[in-house]
Amino acid sequence: MRAADTFQLEALKGMTPLDENSVKHVFRDMESTNLADLFPFGLGGIRHKSGIVMGIDSYNNLIFFDPWHPENENYNIVVLGESGIGKTFTVKIILGRMIVNGVRVGVIDPDKGAKGYENLFTALGCPYIKLSADSKYRINVFDVDEEEVVEENTVISIVNLEQTIKAVEAMVFRMIRTYDPKSEILTGLTKIKIQEKIKILYDDKEITTDPASLYEHIRENSPDGGVILKKRKRKMPVLGELYNSMMQEPELTKAAELLKPFTRYGTLKSQAIFDCESNFDIRNELAFGISVADLDKEIMMPLGLFVCTKWVWEKFGENFLVKSCWSLMNLRK
Repeated sequence: MRAADTFQLEALKGMTPLDENSVKHVFRDMESTNLADLFPFGLGGIRHKSGIVMGIDSYNNLIFFDPWHPENENYNIVVLGESGIGKTFTVKIILGRMIVNGVRVGVIDPDKGAKGYENLFTALGCPYIKLSADSKYRINVFDVDEEEVVEENTVISIVNLEQTIKAVEAMVFRMIRTYDPKSEILTGLTKIKIQEKIKILYDDKEITTDPASLYEHIRENSPDGGVILKKRKRKMPVLGELYNSMMQEPELTKAAELLKPFTRYGTLKSQAIFDCESNFDIRNELAFGISVADLDKEIMMPLGLFVCTKWVWEKFGENFLVKSCWSLMNLRK
């Protein structure tokens, strides 16, 4: 499109029988909505023809928004605006109507009250999990699940163990840096040895990239006196096991002592909430929310956001929202 500045009078004349000269500027094809924006008595706008209803325009026409429209370059959404302008309300409208339409949705929520999502999920009858020292719910950052990928037009199941090891590694490094901000303890050699220790924990549990390795078979007696062979999910490594393993390595004892506060061997219960087995499941839920609002904002909330994002991606792997996701950005420094 050519610039409109200084051509307003010519444009006005061109809309009337008073115009004596033809416009001699280069034109380009435009969509009807863009063209309508240039017409002084009309109204254009950016909207889809289907999707969820976001509201109405000044002509009382419905405004549709389709997050998965095929013309979108990607399906990520960032909501920007001044404080109090309605960002949270807009996102709640999007999420609520997506859930009602049967779209699977998850939210990782750092806020309480009106800014949080508890009321939305409660009203829709969906689980809302609160993480805190006093909560019964727990998440294990070592959790790994099988996922489906497409190879040569065939859907296969894999265990992306390498990705999980990197996520655990990033989490452990962030915990250590909490009390060692200058990273004097985390030398290159220390990082490599911690990575090896994490891998060994999975090896000890016989967990590999094979989906079958995630399960073990147990024998149970049946009521008729026979034997039933059942499949059960293997127990995952936990943070306390990594701490014990690091303490056995002289070169890792200093790093282990900095990790200790975040394990069951530390003194604060509130900092040890991720040293445990996960005790709830979201894989079959249509929608859910996980709140980290009750975690310590300086230390535990950034860690909680990272753990929940990794865990939800592993278990849920579809559409989920991380609110205030800027706080995740320093975790891999």
